[in-house]
Amino acid sequence: MEKTALTNLERRTIEANIISTVFEELCGRMERTEALSVICDATRRAAWDFGAAFAREAQNGPSLPHFATVLDFWQAGDALRISNVRLDPSALTFTVTHCAYVERYREMGLADDLIYCISCARDSAFAQAYSPRLSLQRPQVISQGAPSCLFTFSWRA
Repeated sequence: MEKTALTNLERRTIEANIISTVFEELCGRMERTEALSVICDATRRAAWDFGAAFAREAQNGPSLPHFATVLDFWQAGDALRISNVRLDPSALTFTVTHCAYVERYREMGLADDLIYCISCARDSAFAQAYSPRLSLQRPQVISQGAPSCLFTFSWRA
């Protein structure tokens, strides 16, 4: 990841302030579910662009070991606490036990469905843009009431 003065958590907080204002405006013009869909789609598109950019940074092309280096970027500033990290040739698995992104968004007064949209919904798009060989399985997330987020990024040969 490109080095910046802001951590990802700081950047996402700034984005969330803007997104929440846009979301409120959209809700005044359309049904809430439709407004949420617009925000989710835009967030996924931004994550797609970011995943593609990250893939271009891989010196020898996208690979699971290179992809795993994104964990350092995601954790910067104590944004995530991650345990049980396992990397093998076909999968990267880990558990997020604390998510400051969700915490911060809740402090901002955002609803959990909007939090999911601007945070959790990014991950699959990011992975797919990084490589079509990469997919995400995540059966539970903190933003939807689970005690942890369980991640498995699978790499298809």
